[in-house]
Amino acid sequence: ISNITGLTPGLTYYVRAYLTDSSGTIYGSNVSFTANVFTTTALTSQTSTSVVSGGSGLTGITSITSSGVCWNTSASPTTANSKTIDTIIGSSFISNVTGLTPNTTYYLRAYAVNGTNPAYYGTQITFTTATVKPTVTTDSNITLITSAGATVSGNVSSNGGNTVSARGIQHSLIPNMSSGTTDVPFATGGNGTYSVALTGFTSATTYYVRAYATNNAGTAYGAIYNFTTLGGPLVET
Repeated sequence: ISNITGLTPGLTYYVRAYLTDSSGTIYGSNVSFTANVFTTTALTSQTSTSVVSGGSGLTGITSITSSGVCWNTSASPTTANSKTIDTIIGSSFISNVTGLTPNTTYYLRAYAVNGTNPAYYGTQITFTTATVKPTVTTDSNITLITSAGATVSGNVSSNGGNTVSARGIQHSLIPNMSSGTTDVPFATGGNGTYSVALTGFTSATTYYVRAYATNNAGTAYGAIYNFTTLGGPLVET
């Protein structure tokens, strides 16, 4: 059995068996075939964690047992890497690839398996997933409340696929924080929990606060919470 690789799809080839011994070489009869035009479908949809692709040109591959696309962060992915298993419609199939990492370069190509034979692979596609905004939450437990401020904490649980360049706490006198906001940055960017001491506030006043984090995709915000600074007018008793 001879496995012939490196053929050009769409070209017609002629092949014959041969046998060599001490008396010379003899050949079998000529057989011709056209290499299958099996291609990977161009991406039709792409997000930070998913793409849609597929394969076409399966006419020349018989007795297909499985087909789909395979992908990896290294070139020339195989069925040993991440893959889909899709239903063939006619001579093509559609593949929904999910679970990708934002801001990551992937290599993807269609495959078709014919029984126990090595897989056929389509052309390779290279793409990079998009960066998304970070995931940030505001700690509802506001501490060290005084007449002039408080300490508010946040947590960046995901950088969205790129470095968080800034994070901190935003405050305002407006309940929905649609205007009049002030950003008070934490000392460094990055992931994880952090706390910011807010100062210079007016006593006996309600302030609204939320955490924020910024990467190259933009700024994300946590939930809004409020607290009231201590103090107020003296009451004669």
